[in-house]
Amino acid sequence: MSEVSRRVAQRYAAVVDQAELDRWVKDLRLMTKIYRSIPVDLEWDASERERDKARGIWDEARELFRRFRENFSGWVYKVVLPKRGKGEETYLEGEVRKSVWNFLHTIDGGTFLFPALRPSGDPDYSKLRRDREGNVKRYQVAGTKAFKDLTEYLWVERERYEREDHFEVAGINVVLENWGRDADDDTYLHFAMNQLSKWVQWIERAGFKGACRGLTVTMNFEGKEALTAGKYSPAQDSLTLYPLGIVGQGDDAGATFVHEMGHRFYFRDLPGQARAHWEEVMEARGVKITDADVQQFYRVILQQDPPEGLWRDEDRLRAVMPRARDLTDEVKFRELARAPVAPWGAKEFDAAEYLKRLSGYVGETVQIEEITDYANTNPMEAYAECFREVVLRGPRALKPWTRAFFGRVSRAGGARLARGPAGDDPASPA
Repeated sequence: MSEVSRRVAQRYAAVVDQAELDRWVKDLRLMTKIYRSIPVDLEWDASERERDKARGIWDEARELFRRFRENFSGWVYKVVLPKRGKGEETYLEGEVRKSVWNFLHTIDGGTFLFPALRPSGDPDYSKLRRDREGNVKRYQVAGTKAFKDLTEYLWVERERYEREDHFEVAGINVVLENWGRDADDDTYLHFAMNQLSKWVQWIERAGFKGACRGLTVTMNFEGKEALTAGKYSPAQDSLTLYPLGIVGQGDDAGATFVHEMGHRFYFRDLPGQARAHWEEVMEARGVKITDADVQQFYRVILQQDPPEGLWRDEDRLRAVMPRARDLTDEVKFRELARAPVAPWGAKEFDAAEYLKRLSGYVGETVQIEEITDYANTNPMEAYAECFREVVLRGPRALKPWTRAFFGRVSRAGGARLARGPAGDDPASPA
């Protein structure tokens, strides 16, 4: 019993083949034996030990069916079936989706297989005795249909992937975690794999020699809908790219990878004192947007005729910049100008809603010398964005003070910034 419990709990593999499907079928057979072994003929004077044993088997069976339902659903809908737009599904895909849903419905423990507990908290064994064989027959019929449709689908249509693929590219270990991967991902994945060695070269040429040494990059396809492009974990020294970060060509090619490598250099190579100095200076040099700044910006926009005509950021900036008293006002206004006067698709200008959008910037820290919008998040992101700009576009992509300070801090980690963009070939984003 413990073995089937372990398998059902851990069956999150991205293997898509008949052998994997056969293991699901085998698990269901073993679970059926456990389900049928629940004692249902307890006498009214049964001992506490007998009642505890029956309840233990009941609880194990219920948990197994819950896990099986959850994990089998994830395997079919996230791994086996590709994501399709409405009306784009093939006939076989539709049959699999429908028959699997019907099967999962029959093994819903809270609906069919396990009656509600009595007021005393004990299982209703008498109801289970009446309904059990009918429940088994119902889900076996539905399961046979679902497994038959899956077998046909796997034989005809589905590409097969291993659980994990391991490669070495330009001295970097690459791990493909194939859970959720489908053919739609392959175009971008192949591009990223082909470009990875160039991205490493750009980082080296930019002056960060050895920054990629010992790196392992994991390509993770599970979070298809997530907005996260990538992440670096200092504790594990691991860099993960998600579909949003794998995608990208032209100026965006390699942007996520290089940004996350900026985090790696920051945490792995910079001494603690250098990091503390960077954070302290960047915090002190930033300016916070206040409510008074928002009100001033808002009043100027409302004076324009008509305010809803200022659709472009540069139009809003042109209207408010004459009111700037110094560089501090200019950088604040530049940030506030990012808020659109009306959301996309709005039919008319709503002054109150526009003020609400502007008010969301109150308390935000903005750098005196603009790096990127995302760099305003915190000093650590500011460093990673500086790293990205220097590698992809060269040191002169940064303003003079920021360039000098970034170079001075980076030298503490052994970097020597190059003078120009790192890439000098047609594929370079410089």
